[in-house]
Amino acid sequence: MEDTDSNKEIPLEKDEEDVLSGDEHWLVEDETSGTSIIDIFDPESITHSSLKELFDRATQVYSFDLKGTVFASLKKAQGSNSCGNLDAEYTLLKILNYVRFRTVKDGLKDPTVLKAELEKLAFEEDRFLTPVVPDDPLLYLFQDILEQSEGEYTENADKPANLETILDTKDEEIRLLRSHIKKLSDSLSILTTNDMDKPIATKTSDEEYFESYGGLSIHREMLQDTARTLSYRDAIAIAVKGKTVLDIGCGTGILSLFSARAGAKSVLGVDASEIVHKAKEIVKANKYENIVTIVKGKVEDDSIMDSLSMSPGEKVDVLVSEWMGYGLLFESMLDSVLVARDRFLDKESGIMIPSHASIFVQGCSRYEPEGYEYWNDVYGFDYTALKEFEKKERVLESVNKNKHEIAYVTPVNHTSIISDRALVREFNLMRVQISELDFKNNFSIVITGSGKNGDPVEFNSVVISFDCKMFGEL
Repeated sequence: MEDTDSNKEIPLEKDEEDVLSGDEHWLVEDETSGTSIIDIFDPESITHSSLKELFDRATQVYSFDLKGTVFASLKKAQGSNSCGNLDAEYTLLKILNYVRFRTVKDGLKDPTVLKAELEKLAFEEDRFLTPVVPDDPLLYLFQDILEQSEGEYTENADKPANLETILDTKDEEIRLLRSHIKKLSDSLSILTTNDMDKPIATKTSDEEYFESYGGLSIHREMLQDTARTLSYRDAIAIAVKGKTVLDIGCGTGILSLFSARAGAKSVLGVDASEIVHKAKEIVKANKYENIVTIVKGKVEDDSIMDSLSMSPGEKVDVLVSEWMGYGLLFESMLDSVLVARDRFLDKESGIMIPSHASIFVQGCSRYEPEGYEYWNDVYGFDYTALKEFEKKERVLESVNKNKHEIAYVTPVNHTSIISDRALVREFNLMRVQISELDFKNNFSIVITGSGKNGDPVEFNSVVISFDCKMFGEL
């Protein structure tokens, strides 16, 4: 966001200043601190640091009561079909995005026209759930006003709550928060100096990531993916006989065991999670401990050479890893695989399994995220009314988290695919660099499906998939 001059702290009394020192000051900052909200009718040239500034300018320059008009439209749209506050938030989102669409996209500057369109409920199409302005503070700040109103705007929209009342409520919350912090500070003062000097244990993102692979469920899920696991088995059976193999992120050791059974000279398995201890037991139980060595560590660490009992300059013949994440690269461990490639794989004759990977996109119609279909038949009853309710919950949840893109990891029926499969990016894993994994690419898809009786087909989502080629230049 752009810098503004609104980054000010709420004044504190002197004794409170002593209590709220250092990092605790963030607790009492104005909630719009650092916010930059583009103007309603002049979005290309004017920004505001608060909703009040936005409201005031709309009133003074355009004689337009933005807040009153928006909430009047909200009440009219809800009518007798309200589902409570959730439905109100959902409708409010459409109204605000419609306002942005007409003023930002269409360049509308006539408040009379905009008010008339809102009164006619022109915003009711679902396409107005999509934000026009990325990360638009207008959306979540208006949601805050709605939540503070406790139904006043939805039940009595002709008399919207006074903004001063809302600010008074915020002031009271801040006063209580200050009091709570002072009590907490007093409680902490009983700690001894030695206790205060002890470092607080925190987890890094790497530690949290590897810890998630220490449990069994994620490994069961991967092992039960037979198409993927058997593809690795078949590729390994062809490639590793008489060779040295390095298995990155070995997990329970299945790829290491495939390699040993296929006649590898030696196999080194590396994993940074606690599952390695079970992997060692599994290797021993299958009598491959003379071929397979499992170690706990990260290939990025300087000490890994000693852990693997490798001498300086020693290389392996084959590097194998099941590194793929959602959509190929999300939460993947490809970075570590490429580090291992550069450090340990023979540059002249080395083999990577897989050797190539590609990302594709396709258009999709009639897709419902996993779980929605449950409402079609609940013990023999039609519960589809709750299907739309759940959809609204998910959309609003994404807005409240300031995230406007919703992605799901789930199988998609081929009958819902309505386009060709477009290649977005292809990686040669023997050559790609880590810096190339963060990219933007243009692509185009051709819609090939059609609706019933030749009607236009609904295009409501994009499916991301990937392919991996096990062998490149063997």
